[in-house]
Amino acid sequence: ADSFAVHYDSADPKLNGIQQTFRSAKPDRTEKHGEWTTAHFTLPLPRFENRSNGSDFRLYVSGGEIIVKEVSLRK
Repeated sequence: ADSFAVHYDSADPKLNGIQQTFRSAKPDRTEKHGEWTTAHFTLPLPRFENRSNGSDFRLYVSGGEIIVKEVSLRK
């Protein structure tokens, strides 16, 4: 893939409409582990009230495909 991001349901009061329900976050850093790459994201002001088409976040991929092995969230 050329690029990827997380779009997530945000509580940022500076954003409205679709910019708030699909706020974009690019990886803060990536780490290679053999054939796998781990991507770390920081999601400022998450809301997570299922406003992103009935979910809290989605992975956005541009210019190709990615294979996702695992997703984990930490507070």
